Amino acid sequence: MTTAQLAPYLSDVEGALHSALNEFTEPAWLYDPVRYLFEGGGKRIRPILTLLACESVGGERAAALPAAVAVELLHNFTLVHDDIMDSSDKRRGRDTVHVRWNQSAAILAGDVMMGMAMRLLMRSAHHAPRPLDVIDAFSTGLIEVCDGQALDLAFMDRDDVTPEEYFTMIEKKTARLLEMSVAIGANVGGATNGRVQALRNFARLIGIAFQMQDDILDITGSEAFGKSPGGDIVEGKRTWLMLECARRVREDLDARPNTPPSSPPSLQTTVLVENTSLM
Repeated sequence: MTTAQLAPYLSDVEGALHSALNEFTEPAWLYDPVRYLFEGGGKRIRPILTLLACESVGGERAAALPAAVAVELLHNFTLVHDDIMDSSDKRRGRDTVHVRWNQSAAILAGDVMMGMAMRLLMRSAHHAPRPLDVIDAFSTGLIEVCDGQALDLAFMDRDDVTPEEYFTMIEKKTARLLEMSVAIGANVGGATNGRVQALRNFARLIGIAFQMQDDILDITGSEAFGKSPGGDIVEGKRTWLMLECARRVREDLDARPNTPPSSPPSLQTTVLVENTSLM
């Protein structure tokens, strides 16, 4: 689809999101950070996927719209908490919520977005032939995103992370949200289990590709992308680039004569991407 074809979906999402954010205004110190976060923009990929999935199986876009906004709220809930855990200063080119306010305000902003999301999800779930499938897709997606974030943090203390472990991590941390988005939309639209799974498979591949591209942009991007280049390296994240760089350095060391085979180099010292011809 072209940008012009997606414009009505984006307009619907932005309108419904604006209404949802204005349902609650007090106390201001709780809801101002939430509105600030969304004022920073965003591509709204996940809620648009929810609407498209619903329509693709014959459902009505309007029925899935509250759930689409719920998905976007959940996504931003994860971003606020991720920024705290990653000590990130910037998000979409602006100060992160915990920098603009403080950690307590950011945590509560994330928490209240989760409550707002659940209220909206229920408005769409009653349109689905199997309402519990909508709720299950949402709750299971949230659990797996947390699993992925936990793996991401745990890997920072390891130098032996395998590509298989990396892909498990990004499937949970990134791809599951996209899978959840289409599963919710498809279920609201009355899809069969087979069609829901087909859409999940599609979204999973998009999510994996998206995360790998994001890993690359962390090295090649600029401040224009809304975050500091090289942030993943500074934090010690085990991205695909770091794992591949480490593998190539180890192969190079093994090929050199008189090089002790023990103590492979730390991933923190093998991120010279240009020297390993990764880019």
